[in-house]
Amino acid sequence: PSAAVANELKVPLFTGTNAPAVMTPGPWSFIGAHPAEVTMPLLGNYVAENGKSRQCAGVYASDNEASAGMQTEMRKVLEPKGVKFIESVGVKTSDADFSVPATRVVAAKPDCVELFTLANQAANFMTQLRQAGLPQNVKLYGNPALASDALVKLGGPAVEGTVIIADWVPGGITPLQKSFAAAYRKATGKEADNWAAL
Repeated sequence: PSAAVANELKVPLFTGTNAPAVMTPGPWSFIGAHPAEVTMPLLGNYVAENGKSRQCAGVYASDNEASAGMQTEMRKVLEPKGVKFIESVGVKTSDADFSVPATRVVAAKPDCVELFTLANQAANFMTQLRQAGLPQNVKLYGNPALASDALVKLGGPAVEGTVIIADWVPGGITPLQKSFAAAYRKATGKEADNWAAL
């Protein structure tokens, strides 16, 4: 809705989302993150080729257009490569109790689980997956929103080994990134996540 207003007023709107619909109202609205059409093929190829996964479960925020779009794009990449989605779970961004959907995912016996939610919710879901009996050898994959220290702080051992695609590696890798991370920490008292870097 804000994109339509920005275009009507001819005021630039720059958002952190990757949802291409933000650009639909006109030339005054922009997205800050790469759309799913760009990122999901990269992650999907990794899942199929390096992860050698054949049966995946997907968890996405059903009330978030970008999240749902990432899962849709991932399916477009994986299914032609012989990777099946044997379970798909939509959750609300306000949900915290995942005992039922986690049990559903574990019962499906996937060899990978892909999470298209925010970091704090993904950490919680992964923890509940492990509590529901998800074996350690099941690979976990995630979207750029998981590039946050919140994933590790909240998920602890349950998120170990998770592979994500992101615009930003927490803490930075290059001198410029490390400089940004230090300046962000000094200014806010927090660690920069993917959205802060964007």
